[in-house]
Amino acid sequence: MSTVITVLNPKGGVSKTVTSIFLATALTDHGTVTVVDADPQASATEWAFNAEDAGQPLPFSVVPGSAATIRRALPHDGFIVIDTPPGVAEVLDAATEVADIVVIPTMQSSLELTRAWSALDAIDGTTVAALFLARAETGSTTFRLARSALQEATSESVYALETFIPKREALRQVVGIARPTELHGYDKLADEILGIVERQQHG
Repeated sequence: MSTVITVLNPKGGVSKTVTSIFLATALTDHGTVTVVDADPQASATEWAFNAEDAGQPLPFSVVPGSAATIRRALPHDGFIVIDTPPGVAEVLDAATEVADIVVIPTMQSSLELTRAWSALDAIDGTTVAALFLARAETGSTTFRLARSALQEATSESVYALETFIPKREALRQVVGIARPTELHGYDKLADEILGIVERQQHG
């Protein structure tokens, strides 16, 4: 039996691919993992190629995906992380339909949060969703306000994750080119997501 985690946000540049790769790396401690690169820009695929060329291959497979393959040709076991594109409605719909949980990374500005709310509106309670702050600048007022806003958005099917990913130069330096060796909080994020999935499956 597989567990499908869809990483989604209608906006580009909010750490969807970073989240997909780091989350997948963390999940390898729990089982086999496949990343489905459903973004036409193929950033996850390029990352896998670059890491392999550097002699540090990613510890999981990265395969291309489309709306059709997401609906009909996903692996039947292990963890599947779907890296979605911004604004391709057919792919986003397919990736939401098959998901056990939709993970929505957002940054902390009011504008970024508005786009996260748009993602929630599109899901409309059809599957469980979890929001978290990426590239968090923890000493700022906007960080505190964003954390509060995420908590206020929670419902029976929407979770505000306690884990956040701080903005770090060390993380940025490996993005797109190397296998992550430090997870910068994505291991805790993975544990929190798996806890939600387990409660949903047994609740």
